[in-house]
Amino acid sequence: MSLLSIGKSGLLAAQTGLATTGHNITNANVLGYNRQVVVQSTTQPIQTGEGFLGTGTEVAQIKRVYDDFLNRQLLGAQTNQAQLDTYFNQVSQIDNLLADTTVGLARHCRASSAACRTPTRTRSRLRRARPCCPRQNRWHRALMACRAA
Repeated sequence: MSLLSIGKSGLLAAQTGLATTGHNITNANVLGYNRQVVVQSTTQPIQTGEGFLGTGTEVAQIKRVYDDFLNRQLLGAQTNQAQLDTYFNQVSQIDNLLADTTVGLARHCRASSAACRTPTRTRSRLRRARPCCPRQNRWHRALMACRAA
């Protein structure tokens, strides 16, 4: 290996380092960007009778630098946010269903509380009456169970 090839390998490694530095500077203001560093290593030396002769350097890897703790914290926060968003969407649907004045629970509560305020004769007629739809059947059974308790 000649002295020129050793120098050439050093220049090529330095050129890669400068390109990586330029990349880091260009993306410094990009949200979520992690800087990169060049890791150099020696090339395989040549063994001679007097010992080993160096043959230069090479770029072993370009490593992304980031804080693993912060990365795990961010991932946990994003997961928690997704869970809470899903929970909020489901609870909102239930709230909208129950709060609807035309088909929600409020209408049935008003009807059953009105039935409780009617005279006893009317209540006995309500007990014998058959509800006309499955939803009313469930409410009727629930109302009868509450009265029995």
